[in-house]
Amino acid sequence: MKYVVVLDPLRGVHKVAVKKPGLKFLQKGVDGYVELVKFHNGFTGVVNEEGALRNYPTQVVGGRLIYGTVVIVKETADDLRSLTEVECEHAMTAFK
Repeated sequence: MKYVVVLDPLRGVHKVAVKKPGLKFLQKGVDGYVELVKFHNGFTGVVNEEGALRNYPTQVVGGRLIYGTVVIVKETADDLRSLTEVECEHAMTAFK
């Protein structure tokens, strides 16, 4: 099974099963236009690029102030992919 990890400033950290995180899935997850944020631990966060303008709740993720929900994925050379079970567990621990 493949997953993404969702970091919601109001509901906490949880995982969602998804084979391939497509654009519509990610836009729904962050409630709008997406922007990528690379973290030092090899994970990529998908955030709402207008989160600050919309005054979304804030959270500190990987030392960065983020407005709204973050969907954690892995980035390949030309796409985004879901996390393996091991990567998912690592992300859930790293981003608590």
